[in-house]
Amino acid sequence: MKLIFISLLLFTSSIVYGQKKDGIRFEHGKTWAQIKDQAKTENKYIFLDCYTLWCAPCRYMAQEIFTQSAVGAFFNKNFISVAVQFEKGKNDGPEVKQWYKDAELLGKIYKINLYPTYLFFKPDGQLVHTVYGGSKTAKEFMTKVKPALTPATQFATLKKQFDAGNRSPQFLLTLINATKQSNNQGFLPIVINVYLAKQQNLFTDENINLAVLATQKSTDPGFAMLKNNPERADAVVGNGKSASIVKDIAFNEIVLPGLRKNGKRTFSGPMITYQGILIKHVNWAAIKTSLDKSYPTLSDEILLAAKPVYYQWATDWRHYTEAVTAYKAAYKEKLPNTTLNNYAWEAYMLSADTSCLNAALTWSNHVLKSDDNKPRMWYLLTHASLLYKLGRKAEAIPEMRHLVDMTGDKDGTYFLTLEKMKAGERTW
Repeated sequence: MKLIFISLLLFTSSIVYGQKKDGIRFEHGKTWAQIKDQAKTENKYIFLDCYTLWCAPCRYMAQEIFTQSAVGAFFNKNFISVAVQFEKGKNDGPEVKQWYKDAELLGKIYKINLYPTYLFFKPDGQLVHTVYGGSKTAKEFMTKVKPALTPATQFATLKKQFDAGNRSPQFLLTLINATKQSNNQGFLPIVINVYLAKQQNLFTDENINLAVLATQKSTDPGFAMLKNNPERADAVVGNGKSASIVKDIAFNEIVLPGLRKNGKRTFSGPMITYQGILIKHVNWAAIKTSLDKSYPTLSDEILLAAKPVYYQWATDWRHYTEAVTAYKAAYKEKLPNTTLNNYAWEAYMLSADTSCLNAALTWSNHVLKSDDNKPRMWYLLTHASLLYKLGRKAEAIPEMRHLVDMTGDKDGTYFLTLEKMKAGERTW
């Protein structure tokens, strides 16, 4: 329903893939052609790690996962491993520069736009499996990787069969599982919706869970079930989940066209962006009429939630403040702390309006006082950041120092933010 702003930790130094005694042994100084020749000679699969310097999960994987002995033993036995930087940096060394052309070509062929991306090739150089995104643990990563060695579970191999027309329900279930393991969020809804369209009964627990994962449009097979039978679906997936999906679809299909000309929502990993020319004079009454017709029980809330989105886009911070305040007043306890904190964070990141920032601080205070047992680190960061931007440095620094102590973050985002606050530097 709204833009989610995610702070990324940016790294300026290179990610080091040295020869670890127990971890994955990455090849160095070889071209893509030489790597493929080596794979044929040794009859091993190829593991290609596609990373960028700014990617925090890439660095975590390189330092915390690839260096573990269990991971190293598995990869060194089964793969020729190579790590490739998929961007150009001013401090790139000769080995990185040697890969510029191959990296550009691989990026185009395999449409690599999310990092990290892990590609797995047969000894003959044929892509058979893909894994998107990092993993928190070695066990999680190995679970995603092991299917690469078995044709029956290789994502790329199964997708080729899908593209060739295989629509057997059992095959589709296998492909769904492989797609989940590969973390291909773009393809997952496609194959799930093909599978659900073949189901006689959508009200099984399995199909409800799949519908929640895949329903993105009012024309999707699971939409009517989620809209008209929310109690049944929520009994499986959690209270309010069905309404959340339905409201999101209503926003995209009814509200968004009234806010942006040729409005379109796109995903890039976890980031959501909206395209289209912003409409200066929105006809809120007409949008409300359309919502009342299709979503009579949800239209008021959908409209209230849409207004902060629009006024943020328009950088109209007076109306943004009024819109969030109205939404909060109307729904009180029903408005999740995470949502209210996001509104406060957006004000901190984007607004220079003191009235808006002071209002955002009251929202942040409310979140902290009514903490719903979710991790409070993000809430505390928002509160300390707002205090700092409002010039209340003496209050912000102790909160930020407490956050650093809580997390043990001695050289990451929180610590760097604390140091900037102490130095009087900009943090947004």
